[in-house]
Formats: sequence, C-alpha cells, structure tokens
Amino acid sequence: MIILRITEFLLTSYLLYNLVRILLSYKKTIHLKSSIEGAFSDKKRYLIIIPVYKEQERIAKCIENIERLDWEAYKLDVCICTTQKEPVDGNDTQTVTEKVLADEKLKYRYEIVRYPYTDGNMAEQVNYAYTQVGSKYDIICIYNADSMPERASIRYADICFNNRQTDYVQQRAIYSNYQKNNVFSVGYSIYQSIFEINKNLIKDLNHNGENVVGRGLYIRKSAIIDNIYPTDFFCEDMALSFELIETDKKITTIPCFEINEPPQKLKDIINQQYVWFHTAMKVKEIIQYVMNKFNRTEIGLNTKKKVFRRIIDNIIWVTTSPLMLMIAICDIRYILCMYGYAVLLVLTVDACYKVRKYKTILFDAFCWILYLFVLSLGPIKCLIKKLPMLFGGKVYEEKYKTPRVKEK
Repeated sequence: MIILRITEFLLTSYLLYNLVRILLSYKKTIHLKSSIEGAFSDKKRYLIIIPVYKEQERIAKCIENIERLDWEAYKLDVCICTTQKEPVDGNDTQTVTEKVLADEKLKYRYEIVRYPYTDGNMAEQVNYAYTQVGSKYDIICIYNADSMPERASIRYADICFNNRQTDYVQQRAIYSNYQKNNVFSVGYSIYQSIFEINKNLIKDLNHNGENVVGRGLYIRKSAIIDNIYPTDFFCEDMALSFELIETDKKITTIPCFEINEPPQKLKDIINQQYVWFHTAMKVKEIIQYVMNKFNRTEIGLNTKKKVFRRIIDNIIWVTTSPLMLMIAICDIRYILCMYGYAVLLVLTVDACYKVRKYKTILFDAFCWILYLFVLSLGPIKCLIKKLPMLFGGKVYEEKYKTPRVKEK
C-alpha cells in the first residue's frame, strides 16, 4: 500500500506540474511573439524538403498546406522526395504528385527528386534531396507530408536566423483530434501535445532546448557539414539531438506550431511507439557514434546529463501503464480523482493554444486517462521482441510506416 500511495502522490504532483508548465510556456510564447513580430528580416532563400513514401492519399493536402505559408514566392522552393522503394504503378505517390503539380496554379516552385534506392528511410531521402538541390539556398527546412505549419512559420524562423549564432530552429508540433478518431487516437493527440509543450517547448523558450525532431526543423546551410541527418538509427532526430548537445549547438524555437495528425488505430500507435522506443534504447550506440564522428574519447557533461534524463524517461515510459493498471485495481477512486485533474489539464491546453476544433473537454479528458493505460505497450513490445538477443539470437529490424488519414 505504501508503494501505491507514493505512486498516487507522484502522479498527482505530475499533473499539477503539467498545469503550471503549460501556463508558463503559454506566457513565454506570447512574450516571444511580441518581441520578434516587428523585427527586421533580410528574407533569406529557403528550401523545404518533404520526404514521401506511400503518401498518395495525402500529397494534395500537403501541397495545399505549404501554399498557405506567408513568404515571397521567389525566396521559397519545395523539393518533394519520392523513393524507389515505392514502385511507379499509376497510383503511387510519384504519379499522384506529378498530377497535382500539373493541375494546380501554385505560388512556389516545386521539384520532384526520386531517391534511387529501395532501402533506406526518411533520413536517407532527406540527405539525398539535399545533395541534389540544396546548394543554392540559405536555409533548409524539413516537413512531413502530414505537417500543417502555421502561416507565419517561415517569417518567425527567418527572424530567428538574423542572429548569426542561430543554426537550428525548431517548430514544435501539436496533435489535433480534428478527425473523428477513436478514443486512443484522441488520447494520443492530447498526451503528445502536452508532452511537446512541457518537455520541449518550455525548454526552448528558456534557451535550454536539447531535442530536435524530424519535421518542422530549419537548418542554416552553412551548419551542414556533409548530410542533414545521421542514418545509423531508426529515429534520426534523436541521434542528431545528441550531436548538437555534444557540440554545444543551441536550438531556437519559433512561437507558432505545426499541427500534426495522430495515428488512427491503436495498433498504429503501438507500432509508432515501438519505433521511437527502439532508438531510445540505443543510447550507448548513439554516444559511440557521436564520439567517433567528433573524434572524442569522452562525452561532455551536458551529454551525460541528457543520457541520464533519457534513461529516466525510458523507465517512466515502460512503467506508466502497469502502474495505472495497478492503481485502477487497488484504488479506483484515485482514477476518478485523476479524471478531475485531467479535465483541468485539457481545459488549460484548449484555453491557451486553441488548436483543437471540438471542445469536448470531458470526453477528451477521459481519452487522455485511457491512453495512459496503453502508453507502455509500444516499449513493452520492443523489449519482448529483443528477448532472443539475450540468448544470442538476432532480431529483424525495420522502421514502421505509420498510415496516413485519407483526404476527404
């Protein structure tokens, strides 16, 4: 029972902590907006790279979202990178993209580059596109096919790059339940939005940012040595984050979000979390990669702190769902109390950031609580699949492709 009470106390503290940090991050975001909106910008030349694979149902909406960006037409080009992994059969992403670009009168200039190999993932596609067309631009930006950046995104990023010490600008994402998703998908969208705000955004705003992600990332071209992303790991952004913190590179944020879509089915959520946890477990390999790349025999203090936080995050990730199940069995009243806190949490997110279209606070809070019961399934699946390695066996590893929502 003592363990149960300690767990309940920690969960309560965590919920209250989330509420405070959401409010603080919102206040600082508003302050940042007011401080840079009137700043001078010299309007650099941008290239947006969008790696695509099986995005034929999404590409038209993707282009529509890019066209909404507020930037000079002659200062922004877009490279859509398809891949040989997806055969051309008339209904593939390459063919559909060509048709969309031919049929629409578009503000920006688009170019299709085809990654010429059947292996490799997003990182390889982005790196290849950069080597093919990236030489004549000042800033390289990466978005995904489901990215919905706010209209002023590039304007804010451009102002950040006026500081010549700024090489990496990250746009944080909020997940929207604008679709009529199932309860786990709604819970996922709320959980990930709160995670982005409290784990990443507030650190960025305090100039302590240490995580970049694979979309919404702007990079000054002069900071790119050879390739944009490392390709040794499933989640290229985690390895890049370790590179940046080891070399004391600062990550700057912009005060507006991109809105992403959540996975639609529970199995897709589990598989996506499996992929993320798979790389999160490879901290030792990532550290060795960083030391080899920069010819170092020991990592710096900031990197050691990041390793420690990563280990703690992994433990929390794996144990959250089992602990929630234990509390539900032993003390269902506490789950009801948590629901009350969850209502406040969701209400706070809605009141501050106003990104979700449906104001179904009570239902969304229920979905958030329910999602905590399945949060650990992806990591647990990853650990189970790695059991044969304890006995000298090998595990076949392949990055999972999350299905997209079909356009309506």
